[in-house]
Amino acid sequence: MTTSDINTNVEKPRIRIVFSDLDGTLIHYPTDAAQYAREHSEPILQLPPSATGTRGVISAQTLLYAQELRKRGVKLVLISGMRTSTLISRLPFLPEADVYCTEAGGRIFYRVSPVDGQYTCQPVQYEGAQMLDKFGLQEDMEWRKRWEDKGAAGKEGFIGNELAYEQTQDPLPISQRSGLLWEFAASLELKDLVIDCKSYSTCFRVHRSQQSKQGEQLFDDLLNGKISCPPGLATSTNLGAIDFYPTASGKKNW
Repeated sequence: MTTSDINTNVEKPRIRIVFSDLDGTLIHYPTDAAQYAREHSEPILQLPPSATGTRGVISAQTLLYAQELRKRGVKLVLISGMRTSTLISRLPFLPEADVYCTEAGGRIFYRVSPVDGQYTCQPVQYEGAQMLDKFGLQEDMEWRKRWEDKGAAGKEGFIGNELAYEQTQDPLPISQRSGLLWEFAASLELKDLVIDCKSYSTCFRVHRSQQSKQGEQLFDDLLNGKISCPPGLATSTNLGAIDFYPTASGKKNW
């Protein structure tokens, strides 16, 4: 190839990939959304409420910035601790990305091209969960297999949490789930701590506002590290709650 064969007008992106959190980074939770829009002098979109009723906003400018990045050939990865069901409900309001990570890194989804069925991230391809086709996404099933191990989250957390057109099974209660993650959750339940596991397969969340007086003290002990996770599990705070997940999710590296 000679220099004459090269199109010098094509500018290669200096940045090849961008990883971004959602809550608190691209999505914000103002007390008064209208006032927030006036203060920032830009249009905003209100997102559908989450499973706990919180309703965030995202600016139109943020969506435009993300769109411009991808037009330049930059891959965009959105990472969040949110439930997978919350991600799906918010997809029309979020920046179009190449990869979406939910549940503190426990589940990964790749966007599928509507033209030829190929993934936007190459070269690794996964057959994925076909029920996500209508969303233009397919799940990384190789990654998911890691969490089905009993040393991580186990298989039972996925029962009833598949994103199928019709749910055929109800989610299993924590006491019937195997795996390191859910065994720890069950031990906390025995101490009368209220566990939020709705629509979670690879992590669970604890809210202080949902606890009894005794539970509030236990929550504070968990938050302050007086009660530690067993080896193999990690924790972090998210929107005032505590998330627990397998260490292998890599969230501590974000």
